[in-house]
Amino acid sequence: DEAVCREEGSGGEGATKGLRVAFDRVITSDIKRQTITRSTKSDPDFLEDIVKYKKGENGWGKSQATKAGVREGELQALWISPPCTEESTAQGFNKGKAWAKGLYGGKKRSKKAQQVLDTLVEGAWEATQEIKGLQMCMENPWVTALSKEKSITSKWGTGTKVGGCAYGAPTKKPYRLWMTPAT
Repeated sequence: DEAVCREEGSGGEGATKGLRVAFDRVITSDIKRQTITRSTKSDPDFLEDIVKYKKGENGWGKSQATKAGVREGELQALWISPPCTEESTAQGFNKGKAWAKGLYGGKKRSKKAQQVLDTLVEGAWEATQEIKGLQMCMENPWVTALSKEKSITSKWGTGTKVGGCAYGAPTKKPYRLWMTPAT
């Protein structure tokens, strides 16, 4: 049997590299191929919009694992990276500008961003309740609008602050991690 991690929102694949050290196999997914460098793009296993998965209908975590040939008992973890473009304080620099997004940009979260967030949270919660021992970690920058999101804090609390790298640079950029309790 393999130890498998399902990563949603693989983005620039920074977390993917670390996850591949810890797990035998990492199944990655994102809505589009992200630009890593001018000449390099990410290459997720699944390019799809997870909003198509409905609550209670074998949610995104289990569906993609099944499509990838993961056998029962192999899926051990979910790593979730909600889009930070509407959640980050960096949007504060754009406040008042037409392209500003999200709370810190002086706007409400877009309908699409809310749908993605709801699907991520519901799917992760559903999977951790159904699959015995499944671990979940959701990450976002330390100062994020998600820290006020009741659908997250009611399930996983306020999160834990960790220092990480930022796109390979040793900056100790602060991140917030919401995790299931260890089993």
